[in-house]
Amino acid sequence: MCVIINAPTTFRVIWGMVKYLLDARTQGKIEVLGTSYQEELLRLVAPEHLPQLYGGTCTAPLTAGPGPWQDPAILAQLEQQRQQRIEETGRPAGMTVPEQLQAAAAPGSHGHTAAGHATAEDGEAAALRAPESAALAVAST
Repeated sequence: MCVIINAPTTFRVIWGMVKYLLDARTQGKIEVLGTSYQEELLRLVAPEHLPQLYGGTCTAPLTAGPGPWQDPAILAQLEQQRQQRIEETGRPAGMTVPEQLQAAAAPGSHGHTAAGHATAEDGEAAALRAPESAALAVAST
């Protein structure tokens, strides 16, 4: 089951039209809820399994339970990718934008940002370019 919460009105209207293009079984697996989602969400998910942020009683972090983040093979692959990124850019992937700009302005950095596209001229910090592709995520705020 997929539950999208806090979806803007535009998304819900478009979903209302598009969902009929899907099989009825698939439609039944997707719930799109607006800003008043808590009552419906608590009907779908037991409060002890729902984080407090969404109206539940669970205080454990999302990564505490079973899932791919516990799989040693996946963790090893992620660590390998992290090490490769550090070798290529000289910086870990989890840097914030201010950290990336600071690193780009550092002596000997050649102005490379985490995106690897911009360069610095005469010691000035480089501007970050938007990545070629981006993922869209719907989240509660």
